[in-house]
Amino acid sequence: MTAEHTADPAAPDTIVLIHGLWMTPRSWEKWVEHYEERGYRVLAPAYPGLEVEVEALNEDPSLIEALTIPGVVEHYEGFIGELERPPILMGHSMGGLIVQILLDHGYGAAVLANFESGHQDGYVNYNNDERAPLLLIAGGEDHLQPASVNESNFKHYRNSSAVTHYHEFPGRSHYTVGEDGWEEVADYALEWAESNATQPAT
Repeated sequence: MTAEHTADPAAPDTIVLIHGLWMTPRSWEKWVEHYEERGYRVLAPAYPGLEVEVEALNEDPSLIEALTIPGVVEHYEGFIGELERPPILMGHSMGGLIVQILLDHGYGAAVLANFESGHQDGYVNYNNDERAPLLLIAGGEDHLQPASVNESNFKHYRNSSAVTHYHEFPGRSHYTVGEDGWEEVADYALEWAESNATQPAT
């Protein structure tokens, strides 16, 4: 953390990373180390019931089949609710959907940075003016969750007075958390979060 960051006792001191579907917290291992070197406590909890290695999931995908979006959200609400200070939230792929729902529910105090969001109509109130700031990041060469879909998602928030930004990284694929050059994305997300962090009303 920078000296300016540590001087503010209300600033977030924790980052929570939420992985995508068919993945485990291991997908964030480089990011965890990267952010810890900057003085943050970094947590990457698994989806409920998925506290296993990816090899085990490949052998028995029934663990994933049993998941529901409300169940995953409730799991993370309980986890985040136990933290002393509201954290910065970052989600990749399916995790991007989860963090947007958490943000709408009043979690992720401070700021939320989001990667490759999922389809969340019916789960998110786009007009929520009380939520923390939201960053949507897209990859220009993402063929799984195209940048156009992320940009369309961004436009859904146009009627909210809460801070919402969109940024596209040209040439990046869907696997931006592990693809070469991931440091640029990680640094951009953290700098944005530190610049836009706010404390929620509750």
